[in-house]
Amino acid sequence: MSSQTEKKATVGLSIVAAGLLALTGVFSNKCINVMFPDVAHDFSVSIGSTQWLISGFMMTNAITAATSAYLLKKIAAQKIELVCAILFCVGALMDALAPSFPILIAGRIIQGIALGPAMPLLWFLIFTEISKSRVGTISGWIGASIGIACTIGPLYAGWVSDLGSWRLVFWTFLVLAIISLILGQISIRVIPEGTDYHFSFSGLAFLAICFSAFDITVSSLDEPHLTLTFWLSLIIGFLFLGIFIFTNNRGKARLFNLKIFAIPAVAFSALAYFLFEAINVGMQALVPTYAQCALRTSALLGGFVIIPGSILGSFGSVIAGKWADKKGYDIPIILGASSLLFGIVGTVIFQKNLAIWSLLLLYIFQRVGFSFGYQNIVSHTSLIVPASEKADVSSLFSVIANYSGSVGAGLLLSLFEIGQDSVSGSAITKALAGGHIAFLYGTFGAILMLLFTILSFISSRKKG
Repeated sequence: MSSQTEKKATVGLSIVAAGLLALTGVFSNKCINVMFPDVAHDFSVSIGSTQWLISGFMMTNAITAATSAYLLKKIAAQKIELVCAILFCVGALMDALAPSFPILIAGRIIQGIALGPAMPLLWFLIFTEISKSRVGTISGWIGASIGIACTIGPLYAGWVSDLGSWRLVFWTFLVLAIISLILGQISIRVIPEGTDYHFSFSGLAFLAICFSAFDITVSSLDEPHLTLTFWLSLIIGFLFLGIFIFTNNRGKARLFNLKIFAIPAVAFSALAYFLFEAINVGMQALVPTYAQCALRTSALLGGFVIIPGSILGSFGSVIAGKWADKKGYDIPIILGASSLLFGIVGTVIFQKNLAIWSLLLLYIFQRVGFSFGYQNIVSHTSLIVPASEKADVSSLFSVIANYSGSVGAGLLLSLFEIGQDSVSGSAITKALAGGHIAFLYGTFGAILMLLFTILSFISSRKKG
């Protein structure tokens, strides 16, 4: 084997290793989407409380993702992958053996901390190790892999939950992380370039407090009335968000260059991107739960509801990317936002007559719409900013993606819980009421998403 061929093989293996670790995080969230009822039953907690299995993971994932730009410039990628994989194994083992619900949540939080730098690490390897002529092809495969993880996760978790125990799912996460660890230590060889600025520990702390406070705000919504906890956490969240924004770009230490949000098109794109992912993750959690509670399906069939949409979404992502390269980004992104909105509006209008197959069909519109818009928004935004600020777009949008998923899952499941508590009657009657409120708020979010998308393109054309 020639040295050139050997190098290509090593690079390919390193991307597989990093990709496996990053996709394990995606896979884990999709698995857990169908586990909420079983977990709630086994630990005698509300379904609203189980949203912390996703929101806790994604919140900490977002926080540690904020460190990735600095870490990848200062520490060897091989060491980052090693620490991430080992820490994830610890969290997965805790969950597989969890004797109580708080321990289960703690394990998921540790997994979120571990995988924060995982997706940025994957893209770092692609951008530094792959020639520019092949980046699009590799990115397409990454998108397809994410779609496969979204497809297999709910089906696998539903099957395992029906035949055995949801705990077996966490043993699967452990095995995948160990394989990634071994492959990564064999193949990842990227040397850090270094950086002149210092890491902002205070900025990370302010951001962590802000995210934590907002997550507490969302989780407290499952109470019958707005509590003191809701208002205090909301105020604290906005307070520390303001402190972070004020201090981040001052001095020699920082996390991001927040000044890019002074560009209206970037700000509107970020808002649209936040809502795309929040609605996507929220619906991935809500739809299987609604199917089990309102339509009385099994965990396996509840997980199957989102499978066709995930499969078609994988193809849609590739089609939309090629479309954007040839014709521009505006039509596929706006079409995607419109399709997602249509899928949610349909659940509101036809909810009383929904069956498992009509719910599945409406979810296809949601997921394909998401795939048309989500990845393309980042690419579109990267074209708006100067070359020196493209790294900030990548880092900031990675944090937005992770945290928006946390908010989306927490909010829609909390609203589902509120709706159930607002009526009396059978379990099905309560689930129908909860679904109505959650789908209605999802519709409102999708309308805003479409509006921000349109405003982003209007602003970018004015700038041009």
